Amino acid sequence: MRFAPNSMRQIMRLLIDPGILVAPGERALHQRYWERLVDWSLDSRAYLGEHSQKRVLDSFAEYGYPHNELNLHPPALRGAFSRALNIVLSRVAQLNGEDAEVRSFAPPYRGDYEHGRALGRDVAGTLHLPIGGIATVVDSWDDEVTQVDCVPSPPAELHLCREPGLQLPAEFDAAVAAFFSTRRVHIVGGRPEERVVRRIEEGPLALAGRLSWIPSEKNKPPRGLDRSWSGLSPDIDVTVCITGRIGHAASGKAATVAMSRGVAHLKVESANGIESALIGYFRARSLEPGE
Repeated sequence: MRFAPNSMRQIMRLLIDPGILVAPGERALHQRYWERLVDWSLDSRAYLGEHSQKRVLDSFAEYGYPHNELNLHPPALRGAFSRALNIVLSRVAQLNGEDAEVRSFAPPYRGDYEHGRALGRDVAGTLHLPIGGIATVVDSWDDEVTQVDCVPSPPAELHLCREPGLQLPAEFDAAVAAFFSTRRVHIVGGRPEERVVRRIEEGPLALAGRLSWIPSEKNKPPRGLDRSWSGLSPDIDVTVCITGRIGHAASGKAATVAMSRGVAHLKVESANGIESALIGYFRARSLEPGE
């Protein structure tokens, strides 16, 4: 999922891989390089660590920056490119002490050795910040790598963000929890399964204290459904029917009662599908205007 520019949840920061800014040889003057830099300057989660900033400044010093104007192409975009560079270079994640051990990454960093070392030192010095990932480029890692472990920890792992604006898994989980923080979920069908209940209450949905489950089997209709669901509100309530564990008539009644209250009604075949159905409901609602 990609963030909408005017609704981005700033709950994490990204440490910028020096490989984004330090391009070898003449590639540093190519338009595509600068366009990518402009895109990253618009992602306000992306910060340079102090060690990576020094690597970048040393690189641009070869072109006379900041004392001389960079020879950027095309000239018509020179101002936009310069502003993007200045924005990124000024957005620095300040170190708060530094562990003795530089962090290395598994799978390993494949870019310039000194870039990887600077990035590892920045990770070690920014443990006080909500760093959730690394803003990076394709060339710095093996293609299939989406997150890396830090050695030693903490942090245990960091997600790789190869495109500006892409949502981190931790940000998605936080958005899901925020969405359901004002909602209640009502399940009918089968019997409450401790493992499923614990996952729904303590996992990304974080629905502890706001989950109810009316038992039912195919040959034993749910009792008190009308009464239990009589006070549901479309603004805060979501109903779920486990169709594989309830009779057809009772399943139809659950849908009718939910519809009469104007609340969302989800159908799943088994209890194992409840969490994914609720997350799917969140995704659909998040795409609606005004959400």
